Amino acid sequence: MAIVSVPYTHTKNFIIRAERTSNWELHLVAVSHMLNLFAATSHNQYARCARLYLQIMQDLPASHPWLHNQFSINSFHTVRRSDRYWSGLLTDLVLMHALKSRGGLIHRQGLTESVRLSWIQSMHRCAEVRNAMTQLTHLLNTPHDQHRELVTPRASRDQSDVMKIVSWFTERDPFTAADCQLYSLSTGVSASERGDINCDLAEEVGGKIQQKMDGVGFQDVVLRRKDCVRTLHQLQQGLTVGKKNTLPAHNTAVQ
Repeated sequence: MAIVSVPYTHTKNFIIRAERTSNWELHLVAVSHMLNLFAATSHNQYARCARLYLQIMQDLPASHPWLHNQFSINSFHTVRRSDRYWSGLLTDLVLMHALKSRGGLIHRQGLTESVRLSWIQSMHRCAEVRNAMTQLTHLLNTPHDQHRELVTPRASRDQSDVMKIVSWFTERDPFTAADCQLYSLSTGVSASERGDINCDLAEEVGGKIQQKMDGVGFQDVVLRRKDCVRTLHQLQQGLTVGKKNTLPAHNTAVQ
């Protein structure tokens, strides 16, 4: 399966679009472009597991053709509770909601093997009962062509959020810097204080880490923090109390 090249800065938009529209091919493209970011930002488990996941999914047409058709043709890699175009949900989000909701696994008698098996093997039966009750009480979600985010309350909230962002940038003009060095808009800290700040090269740094993983078994992959990107956050010096370093409150602001 060929991975189509897409702009790296659009990866976030693509992963949201892929899941919301249940687009399997776009899902794989987005995951492939997240690998370097995971590695560069020291998300080691994501970097290792997403790489393995992508390899398995690319082999899916040959290893499990029926399952591949369910994903690529029927779009069953996401969960839909209505037939709206933009209504796909990530399966892990739906599963976690089920785990934490009333009657979920977390609110039952522990997480032993027997409890987990009983919960998993009864989920589909509970879903059938719920669907039957929904039809009986006529509480089905009625389809609507209008995008949910176009309703008046959501539009008003979005407009309010936009004005907050505009106000924040009005007070912190990003185009007033005299040089081309990276600097924090909220604190004024500049990358010129240290020459090893390279967070703007996350794609390059992540690519080099991925190259080191080539030909290495999943269990043998070792990702070192020194190979990851260094950010402006590392220039902030906090107060050390005992063995714990506490950063100033303003360091948590948007940078």
